[in-house]
Amino acid sequence: MSATVTGPLKARWAIDTQTLSAQLQDRADYRLRVTLFSPALQYRRGDDRAYWFAGAGPGLHTVSSSGANRSPNSTGLTFHWRKGGVFAPMPRLLVRTEFFWVNRHAIPHAGAMVSVGVRLRRQ
Repeated sequence: MSATVTGPLKARWAIDTQTLSAQLQDRADYRLRVTLFSPALQYRRGDDRAYWFAGAGPGLHTVSSSGANRSPNSTGLTFHWRKGGVFAPMPRLLVRTEFFWVNRHAIPHAGAMVSVGVRLRRQ
């Protein structure tokens, strides 16, 4: 599950706040969930129909578990970056692709995502 809100600051700059949560294990006796909260300063190039972006910033990483053999829950600071592109097939409909990288432990979380969104402000 993912949610992203992007708010423009200037012509090429924005604040991009993203939350990503994933259930890594889901068994009858044990569940493990990782949640990443990743606000970023984002640089964008392009126009209202299509643009690419790159962003980075500090964030939070939370690991929670439940069940008989649960491990201790933990929360910590991260540094993350992401890059990708946004395409608008219709004026208010957005398709976003991105690659993200989150450093918290020796082995980072990395992945790719495709999402669909709605542009709230009027063009």
